[in-house]
Amino acid sequence: MPISNKKRLLCAALVLFLAAFAFLPAAADEAPTGIIGFAPKVEEPEPTPAEPASPEPEAQQDPDAPEGDEAAAAEEIEPEETTAAEFDFPDTYPAYLAPQYAKETPEGVAYLMAEDGSHMMAVGWRGEGKTITVPETIDGLPVTEIMATAFSGTEKVENIILPDSIEIIGKFAFAQMPQLISVKLPEGITEIPDSCFENARSLSKIVLPEKLKSIGNSAFSGCLRLGLLKMPASVEFIGVDAFFACEGLILDCTENEYAQRYAAGNSIEATGGVTWNSMVGQMLLSTVLLGAGVYFVPKILRKYRKKAE
Repeated sequence: MPISNKKRLLCAALVLFLAAFAFLPAAADEAPTGIIGFAPKVEEPEPTPAEPASPEPEAQQDPDAPEGDEAAAAEEIEPEETTAAEFDFPDTYPAYLAPQYAKETPEGVAYLMAEDGSHMMAVGWRGEGKTITVPETIDGLPVTEIMATAFSGTEKVENIILPDSIEIIGKFAFAQMPQLISVKLPEGITEIPDSCFENARSLSKIVLPEKLKSIGNSAFSGCLRLGLLKMPASVEFIGVDAFFACEGLILDCTENEYAQRYAAGNSIEATGGVTWNSMVGQMLLSTVLLGAGVYFVPKILRKYRKKAE
């Protein structure tokens, strides 16, 4: 059957149409937009002109500030320094001051004036000898206090002499003095504070004043050579470990019943009172006497009964 020209034209148009669609994906990959086979012209953006930097604001000048050479001279001026010689060290002892500000006697006792100006206080030792002698007065004022730790750690001192003007002795005042042998205590003190003579292991000569009332904790702890020590009748308190490790100590408690009980309760050898050893001896003696009574009394009673019959 013969094909008409119209059909031929339709077939040819169909073939061209299909061929165009066959090449479409390749063209689309190269130019996703615009006409097939042609890439659109991209116009480059014009460069934006840089904005001119704004000028920094000028620093405001102080109208009172010096100008020119005067300003340069002001920069060269340095504050004046106070030398140690010009500094006026205080000679009183409020709580915020330290003993290094103290003055000293010709013998080497460092001292400070009390804040109220009524008396002097011994605060240290700067001498070279083996004996510390605290004066009774300094600059017309009585020396009434030995401050805490005043002479503590002084290794070469062997003797300490305190005047009767001393009324108060601080804690650790004579502690850690290994060569200290003798101390003369003032008559007016009523208290030996905590650790006052702690570890003064050579101390062997000391007399407790008659007005003494209190001996603090560890006051004589570690005084290995302390021997016979008489307890005044006025003593009414002895602290914990007051005589700890005092191997050669013997307390004379003849005049003090409280000291007798303290010695007995702390296994300290004592004279003139009941000690632990003597108490044990009394208990043994009492036991022997009681046993003898239990054994002999019935025999004696039976003997008298027989005579009576």
